[in-house]
Amino acid sequence: MHFSSRVLLFLMASASLFAQTAPLLPLVDGAAAMKLVVKQVPAAYPPNLVDSNLQGIVHVVVEIGADGKLQNARAASGPVKLRQAGLDNIKQWTFRAYVQGGKPTAARANFDVVFKRI
Repeated sequence: MHFSSRVLLFLMASASLFAQTAPLLPLVDGAAAMKLVVKQVPAAYPPNLVDSNLQGIVHVVVEIGADGKLQNARAASGPVKLRQAGLDNIKQWTFRAYVQGGKPTAARANFDVVFKRI
């Protein structure tokens, strides 16, 4: 087997391993998601963008552990320059665990962080 064939075979095997992901967590949305929020911190407009008049909504998808702690957060959409500020804001929030079938369960939830110039 030629070297490049071995590398290609390895890459294909690696890709198939990564394609096998863990099952999706239950999605909690809307009013139910807001019930998981214990403390919500107002979003701070990024100081480096004060003169830009940039506004928008950053849609953040979070994973909340069965213990209520934030496990992961990613900006799914919104103005690129505001996404990090949206993530930084969500990371300051505190949550309670989602309860499913009477047991605390890890879950995903969607939140919007609004940045509006006044």
